[in-house]
Amino acid sequence: MFWLHKKDILVAAVLLVVVSAAVFMSPSATPLSFIVYFCLALTIVIAAIGLIGVPLLSRKSLLPCVNMWQPRHIIGAVLIALPFGVAVCVMPLCVLDECPNMPLTPSRLLFSYIMIVALFAHCNFSQLGAWPKTIQCIIVGLIHISAVYYCQANIIKFDPQVVCGNETSPTVFNTSFASSFFIWEMLLDVVLSIILVGFLNYQFEAAFRMSFYGDVQARRDTQRMQIVRDQADWLLNNVIPVHAVESLKTDTKYR
Repeated sequence: MFWLHKKDILVAAVLLVVVSAAVFMSPSATPLSFIVYFCLALTIVIAAIGLIGVPLLSRKSLLPCVNMWQPRHIIGAVLIALPFGVAVCVMPLCVLDECPNMPLTPSRLLFSYIMIVALFAHCNFSQLGAWPKTIQCIIVGLIHISAVYYCQANIIKFDPQVVCGNETSPTVFNTSFASSFFIWEMLLDVVLSIILVGFLNYQFEAAFRMSFYGDVQARRDTQRMQIVRDQADWLLNNVIPVHAVESLKTDTKYR
């Protein structure tokens, strides 16, 4: 169980670094909100590693309260949602009040890729309950679909002739990415991802519960066997005299 905590915190840190690196390497301008969020999220991860992960290496805990149900699920939900926060910071709303000077496709693709990573991040922290993680995954998926449809609606309303005037930007304003085929494909990907995440969470929780129950049952059986052994020794000591027991320890016959 200690290993799961350490591994899950490290996985959450790796996912945050990966999606943040994708944002920094994207051709679009890096939003200031993302930089602030990245610093805050990195601080949370470092604090979790320092206060929870490192003490577990010595089988100790600086904060015993984190092992309770509520704190454990709250901390896990926050660490799981870190990639989702990155996606929110780079969410393209496609509010085109002026003529766009760069393509919309890269930013929309980046947002969708990070949201897919955020969905599968809910498979992390396998020792947490399956239903809380699955419900949070469904909420993230609904936000993903809503954001894409909102951007699509703004693109449909956009009139290049009115906003751009005589300016022509066929490369910048490319509607192929906003086609209905992509929308339905994205919707199918999100739904299938949520179903897969929910199934994996259920399997992880079932395996964790079976492992925990097996350990508890083995401990109970050991205690029961020890009680039976003590009772047998007590009965033998009452039936056979002490000097006879001592004699039988060194000889097969009682003299």
